[in-house]
Amino acid sequence: MRRFSLAIVVVALVSLAVACGGGTFFISATNGGVSFFTISGTVSVVQVTIIDGGQVTVVALINTGNAQSFKFCGNVASQFPTDAFVKVSYKPDVGCDTVLQVFR
Repeated sequence: MRRFSLAIVVVALVSLAVACGGGTFFISATNGGVSFFTISGTVSVVQVTIIDGGQVTVVALINTGNAQSFKFCGNVASQFPTDAFVKVSYKPDVGCDTVLQVFR
């Protein structure tokens, strides 16, 4: 019952984020909890930078006129061509998220 309650809270929070941010989120749940997220949008800005001594790719995606930025671990800039519509599956982590797959 506790997992069901947690799942309802996560869905409610993500729904609120989608309503405010205009992004499209999908959640995959496993027995251990949320395993990955998916976001889609048109690539607006891609910048590789150094954060806490490691390379991070900052990507801004636009969906329904709203921009949202993401920090992905490592240099994954080649997977995000500017002005392309992408759908990204990623695993959330502290500091930066790990890209699992990019669909164009």
